[in-house]
Amino acid sequence: MNVPFSTVTFLHKEIKEEMLLCFERIYDKGWFIQGEECNLFEKEFAEYIGAKHCVGMGNGLDAIYLTLKALGIGPGDEVIIPSNTFIATALAVTYTGASPVLIDPDIRTYNICANDLEKGLSDKTKAYVPSEYCANSLKNAGLLYNLGRLKFGISDYALNVEQNDNQEAVTFLMVGAIDYRKAHDVLINALNYIDKGVIKKAQFIIIGSVNDLEIHKVCMAAKDKYGNVFLHDSMPREEVLHWYSKADCLLLPSREDPLPVVAIEAMMCSLPAVCSDQTGTADYITHYENGLIFPSEDAKALAEHITYAIAHRDKMAQMGRKARTDIYEKYFTMEKFRESILNAIDEVM
Repeated sequence: MNVPFSTVTFLHKEIKEEMLLCFERIYDKGWFIQGEECNLFEKEFAEYIGAKHCVGMGNGLDAIYLTLKALGIGPGDEVIIPSNTFIATALAVTYTGASPVLIDPDIRTYNICANDLEKGLSDKTKAYVPSEYCANSLKNAGLLYNLGRLKFGISDYALNVEQNDNQEAVTFLMVGAIDYRKAHDVLINALNYIDKGVIKKAQFIIIGSVNDLEIHKVCMAAKDKYGNVFLHDSMPREEVLHWYSKADCLLLPSREDPLPVVAIEAMMCSLPAVCSDQTGTADYITHYENGLIFPSEDAKALAEHITYAIAHRDKMAQMGRKARTDIYEKYFTMEKFRESILNAIDEVM
């Protein structure tokens, strides 16, 4: 069996015809740098986000390089980067004349190893270029870095989602690749703490592709044991939105998850979330008001929240409505995203 190291075939298929038409138009003009097409893009993108100006970058390497240059980083300086990042991150540092300092990730989470971060610090350290996945690890290490998260925006599809109020079983939904970081095993372990009579009143829908075979085995064993745990492979977004309409609650037991899109989509559909304190979502939730939070990897605490949700279906529905108004509408609409982008640009400029 030949497994490719990397492939973008499926991604390219979706936009193939449009890209070929664009390529043909530019190819015929023979103007591949700057020019009319680039100017048009910069103008349209600036108008789209409400900015006065936009300067297109050739790639992410250029973007990081120019950011480091703007910070005054150069020869003699050191910049810490994750060792499992793409080579462009390191190249951007070397292009300034500075030296990259590599920090190893945790083998289980693929995030920066917080205990080793301080070993990379020196008097020459001027910056750290993390991936978003590293943010929580840095905070847990107790280091005084000003780490921010640029909130994204999601178009409001909730008006097109018909809610299903006729289900007898309380439905819990978990969406995301089946792997160690998403902590499906914590959810399955939590089921062991719930009274059998209570657990029969619920069903658990798990949607996602399999990244970790061991975690998948745990899920399959729970499926056979309980009879109300159902596994589905990854599916189109439209189908996931359909499941939001059928569910009572979204489960996010992740060991680490910066800001899962599924959480915001669920809240957009007035679906409350039960999430671990290691998800970025927890930063926006007020406990027992617009969602529930439990300590990461604490299966017993998760079981208590699931039991509460089963016994208080109406209160969970109220939390879901509050999650939409207090979190989605306040922070994650496309209009709010536009404001965040402009504010970030203003801070840099």
